[in-house]
Amino acid sequence: QWLKYLSNCTVNQSLAILDVSYGALLRSPELLAFIEALGHEIVALGQAEGVDIGHEDVSKMLVNFRGLGDNGLPSTLQDLRAKRPTEVDTFAGECIRLGEKHKLPVPLSQAVYRMLRVLEQKNAGLLPY
Repeated sequence: QWLKYLSNCTVNQSLAILDVSYGALLRSPELLAFIEALGHEIVALGQAEGVDIGHEDVSKMLVNFRGLGDNGLPSTLQDLRAKRPTEVDTFAGECIRLGEKHKLPVPLSQAVYRMLRVLEQKNAGLLPY
């Protein structure tokens, strides 16, 4: 379950914020670097929770996503495009709560949370664009 959680907190949400498909994972070293850094943050939370997960799991996860093709879209991006609420509280919000619980810094998860909230506000017509 934590590997699925890891992928949702990293790849799913990052691609949604940037409004890009899985194909971006093949072409953007900057995107990969961000996802890896965010992934290490999530791994630290999992380890604090006693989950058998390691930093090598971030690299393994990315290999799996690279085979999804150029046109595949993560669920959070599909939600944003359809102007539906996202699962940001389940993913980034829970990372923030776990960070507080274990006194671990989670600055990237906090940034992801805030950016997705802004995109939801924009979709709800609460922000000009």
